[in-house]
Amino acid sequence: MQLMPAIQILLTLLFLNVLETTATADQPLCSITGNDGTEMVLIPSGEFQMGSSADEIKQIWTKIKEIRARISRERYEQAKAHGMEFPMPAMSLRPYNDAFDDEIPRHTVYLDAFYIDKYEVTNAQYRKFIEATGHREPKYWNEPERNQPNQPVVGVSWHDAMAYAVWAGKRLPTEAEWEYAARGGLVGKRYPWGDQAPDETKMQRRGDYAAPVGSYAPNGYGLFDMAGSVLEWCLDEYQANAYQPNFRPIRSKNNPFVGGDIESMVRNYKGVETERVWRGGTWDGVFYHLRVADRNGEEPAAMTFLIGFRCAKPATP
Repeated sequence: MQLMPAIQILLTLLFLNVLETTATADQPLCSITGNDGTEMVLIPSGEFQMGSSADEIKQIWTKIKEIRARISRERYEQAKAHGMEFPMPAMSLRPYNDAFDDEIPRHTVYLDAFYIDKYEVTNAQYRKFIEATGHREPKYWNEPERNQPNQPVVGVSWHDAMAYAVWAGKRLPTEAEWEYAARGGLVGKRYPWGDQAPDETKMQRRGDYAAPVGSYAPNGYGLFDMAGSVLEWCLDEYQANAYQPNFRPIRSKNNPFVGGDIESMVRNYKGVETERVWRGGTWDGVFYHLRVADRNGEEPAAMTFLIGFRCAKPATP
């Protein structure tokens, strides 16, 4: 009889555990392993502020002008020290005056939960894809400084990246998914790690090629190399005015995507010819290209030593 209370407590705990397991059985796992053997991280559903405000763009231009002016002064002093006299050169206006207009206005976006690769796709993973499918090799496949197993694969076109993603049962992330994931849960910050200026503790700042993936600390979602490694292809068509209220067709607040229907795009990716978005700054990138809101586009056939990719997929079928 004395054992009954203990048995009742044990049975109650077991019952509660069953209820807890049942209650969470339909929820997405925090991480999964993709068909290509890559770990994917769950990014929770929610809203975030996408893009930049006009004030932020003004701050960027102020910083650029300060840097340009300092460089001009330094070059002038160096020339003067060598006995050369000439007027201080005019400060370069590049990047162009409208370089960051494609980031405004800042706007609210809602995204369903999705998975995204924890790391950029590596040469080792891409090799498995080539061996399994006979797909062509990347442009810089035989260059030792860029073809090490744990380096991010580069020299792949948007079509190459999509071919890999489809083979792996995934797709490229939408532009909104990429920025949401890159922010890592931070609100209103410039970089994946916050507002601190990029330095060698946060990303590679030296050399002529990317470091192995995961060489630096992850962001708040546990994702590595969202800035300071290689640029990453996204699924969307690049449109400089995509954030503007008069953009047509109207870009939805919920799970926005530029370029038609996502499922149709994935099925028919081989026929895509319009510019595609790439995101993220490279190891040799200047500060304004390392920001999570920075956006650019390129022809889908482009293959450079600066562009790689990572994959994504919806959390629910």
